[in-house]
Amino acid sequence: MFDADYGPKPYHERNGYVFNDYNWTGLESALRRAIGLWYGHPQYFRELILNGMRYDYSWNHPGQHYLNIYNHIKAS
Repeated sequence: MFDADYGPKPYHERNGYVFNDYNWTGLESALRRAIGLWYGHPQYFRELILNGMRYDYSWNHPGQHYLNIYNHIKAS
């Protein structure tokens, strides 16, 4: 996930909100930012949603990496 406000990616590739402090304060910060965007700039919020829906969260790519590692070890 690439944070909408602080992500290293260009805005058109950002897809959500990240919080590193797994407590109420971290969650509240992310929710306030998301709700603020939803109320203040609904068109940007919609773009963020669409970016998230385009991202591939499946195990297809990581699964292939694990298979490559396994096959490399097996061949050694």
